[in-house]
Amino acid sequence: MNTVLAPLKSRWNALRYASSDEQLIAVHNGYCLWLALVKFKKVTFKKVTFKKATFKKVASGKTDNENTKNSDSEKTDSELNTEYPVIELCAQSNDTDPAYALKEAKERLAESAGKKLPKSVVFISSFAVPALLDLPLDPEKPRKPAQMESMLGYELETLIADTNEYFTIGAILHGRHLITEQQRTNIANELELRRSQGNSLARFGEVAIDLGFISKEDLHESLNYQERLAHSKTHIACGWQLHSYEREDETYHQWLTAGIEAKIRKTWYNAFVHNGFKVSNIVPLATCASNVAHTHGIDKFAIVETSMDYIAAYSCINNKITNLQIQARPANSNLDQQLESIITEITREECDIVWYTSYQDPSAKTTFLATLANKVQRDIRVLNSVHSDILTSETGTSDTGTSVISTTKTATSKTDTSKSGGSHLDIPHAIHCAILGLAIKNHKFGIFGLENEHISLPLIPPKEPAPPVWKNIDVYRLGIPAALFFALIIHGVYSVWLQDDLKQELAALDEEYRQKLALNRQLSSINGEFKKKEQELETLEKEFKSQSEQLDRLSNRVMSRTRLVPRLLKTVALSVSNNVMIDKLQEPRRNSRDRFNLTAWATDNPSATEFIERLQQAVARLNYRVVDPDIQSGIGRFGLNGYTINLWLVPNVSTAKTDKSVVSALSTISINERSPQ
Repeated sequence: MNTVLAPLKSRWNALRYASSDEQLIAVHNGYCLWLALVKFKKVTFKKVTFKKATFKKVASGKTDNENTKNSDSEKTDSELNTEYPVIELCAQSNDTDPAYALKEAKERLAESAGKKLPKSVVFISSFAVPALLDLPLDPEKPRKPAQMESMLGYELETLIADTNEYFTIGAILHGRHLITEQQRTNIANELELRRSQGNSLARFGEVAIDLGFISKEDLHESLNYQERLAHSKTHIACGWQLHSYEREDETYHQWLTAGIEAKIRKTWYNAFVHNGFKVSNIVPLATCASNVAHTHGIDKFAIVETSMDYIAAYSCINNKITNLQIQARPANSNLDQQLESIITEITREECDIVWYTSYQDPSAKTTFLATLANKVQRDIRVLNSVHSDILTSETGTSDTGTSVISTTKTATSKTDTSKSGGSHLDIPHAIHCAILGLAIKNHKFGIFGLENEHISLPLIPPKEPAPPVWKNIDVYRLGIPAALFFALIIHGVYSVWLQDDLKQELAALDEEYRQKLALNRQLSSINGEFKKKEQELETLEKEFKSQSEQLDRLSNRVMSRTRLVPRLLKTVALSVSNNVMIDKLQEPRRNSRDRFNLTAWATDNPSATEFIERLQQAVARLNYRVVDPDIQSGIGRFGLNGYTINLWLVPNVSTAKTDKSVVSALSTISINERSPQ
């Protein structure tokens, strides 16, 4: 059942993100970003049948013209009406920051298109590494996605770590358009020459600077970018497709997988979301061109993709990839020898034709491909965008099956120039084939057409899958408020249901309330009058108490003063000697508090001092004391020279205690006066 439903499920998922009119595809090869708008046009093809090429052994480095003639195609008169993808517009950005590169490419593409771009985009990335694995799994009983991703992550970890060898400084300089392919070859040859002469410390970047191809700033930026591209040991996000094929009456099951670092996936996903795009899937750059080769109608073929940093080769039999190899391109390697080795290895199985694609215009390498085909004894051709001659199209024009580069408009700004020596920014042939291959896979005839069944590619989800419901914190964060909301709704319905009963009870309570309200008003009126009278009575009681206290204090004061003043005068008189004369004893009118000011005159200073001491002892019995005594020389009332005395008599304690002490002191003085001197 799983085997039957798997193709239908794959086609349904593709249909969710595909459009029969136009598609938006983003491609990143590690150095540049291309954002392409692909449209499908109805065309009429004349089918082509290819003859198998025959080869004769020739001397190395020469081309056999007969081989080329024998490899030409024979045309038939059969025609096919269908739709085929055309890259209408494409924008390029060389910025190393994903978010800014997408923003720049989006603005250029929208400006050239003059309309809003589709929101859904499929991302093709060279960071996604494909691999063909033999897994100990039963195709009828596949494991859960989490288990599959864990198993594939373990298998792909070494392969992804090996991609660090891809990002050589030569590949980065070439990918950033700082040097050309020919300049890269010249630098590699010069580097090998210097090392053969004994300079083992020679480096690729130093040689490039010595030859004048780049500057030190270019080399420094490229080295920094090389560090950013280095693989780090993080979680690997995976995608997979089962490829089953039959060979010699035996069925083989292999898993076409792809893996990308979760950190890189998250960076690009956030960049797409920041620019308003919805990423449907992430597809590896290698193997995308297989669907372009598949449209040529050949069941057994191989594809060789040459990049700046790696060479990918894979063979296909009956819409299934059966062999896949990816090799890094060392800085000092010979491309011809490396291609010859990998093509020989990939075509050990039966193969009718080898399709070739690269980042350079393959039409300029006709002689190179013919020589390579003669060496490996295989028919090698440039992978074109169509598989036969186009007779008619929607525009009413006719065209031949040429390279896809000539049919594309590139959206660039006026200030953009290529550092490799030109200002025209065409899409590289390999990128073009990858875009068209993915568009064919996602198109409606690639999804539902039985005769044109596409080659399945591993699709990596753009983000981490949602956790289970019981592990999803959003369920608790949003579920609790939702539960409270529904509880409030239920409570409201219940309240409406009880509304009638409450209305009846409310009417009865209303009547009872009115009756009680009338009684409360009467009670309030009586209570108010009672409180008013009670307050008046309390006020009168307070006034009476205050007046009584004042009367008591006044009576005590009068009695105290009546007894104190005569006794005080007598005490002062008894303290006077023959050499002292009292001038004045007075009480201030304000703030006196029983304070008295005494002014006297003495003939000499000792007499004045003796007077003050006797007075201090005498008034002490009356709870008084002498303060601020002042003795100064001066003339008395009779014109005699002497000393004036000025002092204050003040009480020692409070008024209540003073009155009692004064009474007892006065009694003591009276007794002393009666005693004999």
